[in-house]
Amino acid sequence: MTSAAPTTSVACGIDIGGSGVKSALVDLTAGTFIGERVRIDTPEEATPEAVAGVCRQLLEELQVGDDVPVGVALPAPIVHGTVPFIANLDKSWTGVNLTELMR
Repeated sequence: MTSAAPTTSVACGIDIGGSGVKSALVDLTAGTFIGERVRIDTPEEATPEAVAGVCRQLLEELQVGDDVPVGVALPAPIVHGTVPFIANLDKSWTGVNLTELMR
């Protein structure tokens, strides 16, 4: 059995961290960045809404189209889309559905 080829060759990755939120476009075929990585400081009050706003800023800065898949890394376990607990960001992340928030 062969696996199907990706329907797109470009994706956007977002890495949410305690000190910064980083993002870049990625060439999925080569596994390399397309252009430069961009970074915005994590908001002082790193609530889900504030961090989601930073993610939106990064997507706008990189001019990510609606057809480009986006992957998000968060410093917490994700169980069925939900954050059960978190250490490096605001405690209000507990119980948040990351999938719904990032839509």
